[in-house]
Amino acid sequence: MQPTVDGIVSVSAVLRSHANPLFAGRLQADVETMRTRWAAVIETARKHTERLTAAVDDTRATFDRVAALEAWLDDVTHAHLTREYTVHSDAELQQCTASFQVHHISHPVTLLVLLIPISIFMPAALGW
Repeated sequence: MQPTVDGIVSVSAVLRSHANPLFAGRLQADVETMRTRWAAVIETARKHTERLTAAVDDTRATFDRVAALEAWLDDVTHAHLTREYTVHSDAELQQCTASFQVHHISHPVTLLVLLIPISIFMPAALGW
């Protein structure tokens, strides 16, 4: 579109040089209005592009976190749910639970806290 705008500007310059002063002034004002509006369109498009790029980056980061959490879940599932456990007492169950929490739960808590910034899925957060 920029070449079209530039073409209009150059044609208007030629027309103004051959036109009566009243028409030339009006043409100059109209071309300046068009250029101002075009600059505003370009700036708006740039801002939207920045916001969309940021949203895409956030979404990719979220998908990466989800993939890490899924890998962790697969590891835990493979390590603990594919074998049977025999627990003989309440104390032994509490010990196993505490051991599991220390070794397996602390890692994904960070992932869960940072997992999905919900605002990236809401158009209002993008200024729309």
